[in-house]
Amino acid sequence: MTGLNPAHIAGLRRLSARAASSSSSTSSSSFPERNSLFSFSSVVDKVITQLHNSGVEVQPGLSDAEFARAEAEFGFVFPPDLRAILAAGMPIGAGFPDWRSNGARL
Repeated sequence: MTGLNPAHIAGLRRLSARAASSSSSTSSSSFPERNSLFSFSSVVDKVITQLHNSGVEVQPGLSDAEFARAEAEFGFVFPPDLRAILAAGMPIGAGFPDWRSNGARL
């Protein structure tokens, strides 16, 4: 843990301790079991439709390789909802980053 200040190290230790204690003490009644993943498909459809209705050009969605390149270049991971939208279609124009260009215009 070199490079971290003492406050960060202490915080990580507290989080680690909480995670370790909660995983052994949680009961199935505390957290409902999830049998499926949340689908963003209805939200994605509405967003893409709204973009089209607003006159925004929407290009084909980003591929997994394009997501990986952008995430590596900018050092973040797209949140699942935005990833679902950008996989369905990528809006182009003023106010929208061009995730396909190197050094995307943010």
